[in-house]
Amino acid sequence: IAGNTFNYPRIHGDALAANDISFLSCGSEAVIDGIVDMSDYEVVDLILGVEKQGGDGSLLHYNAPYKTFPAQLQEKLTAYCHGGGKLFVSGAFIASDMQGCDADKRFIRELLRFDYGGAVPSLADDVVAGSGLRLNVGRTVNAECYAVSCPDILVPVDEAFVPFVFDGCKESAAVAYSGGGYRVLSTSFPFEAVKNSVHRAELMGAVMRFLLK
Repeated sequence: IAGNTFNYPRIHGDALAANDISFLSCGSEAVIDGIVDMSDYEVVDLILGVEKQGGDGSLLHYNAPYKTFPAQLQEKLTAYCHGGGKLFVSGAFIASDMQGCDADKRFIRELLRFDYGGAVPSLADDVVAGSGLRLNVGRTVNAECYAVSCPDILVPVDEAFVPFVFDGCKESAAVAYSGGGYRVLSTSFPFEAVKNSVHRAELMGAVMRFLLK
């Protein structure tokens, strides 16, 4: 698949290194299985890309194992955040993939502090703006990264706020929250889909400044 390089931890890591922040990476399975304890780390960067669970009658039926937040991961993330964690989540379907049951809806509302507001309709809406940045996101097939064809609109809940918007439709592309002893910033444009490495470094710097404030 064009642009689907699977080296996304390296892309995130390069942006962290550009901000003088060290990192290590693991799969979510290592967290779920208890091999890695997130509480050992000041910040967690959860890479969800275009993961989404398929189902009966869905064109994504082959994608069934790739739910954004399976129940076991929800438990681990909840414990991490309630223990004072700092969480960065990026993924195109982090809200729409959590509409199947009340427990999933509660998780994104009560921990990540956003709701699902629909999808960004126009492929031409490929600029994300906010925090003094303008970021080009690959919405169509390209050689650099997979296409983010239909990202979610994230609606902030309670005290959460919107730090980035899709510049064309002015709908929310990210939600940030600080409260309850933890901080979380979630984007519905996958971090690695931002086209320019300098812009990715600037974005990562902005995210880390918020989380580590």
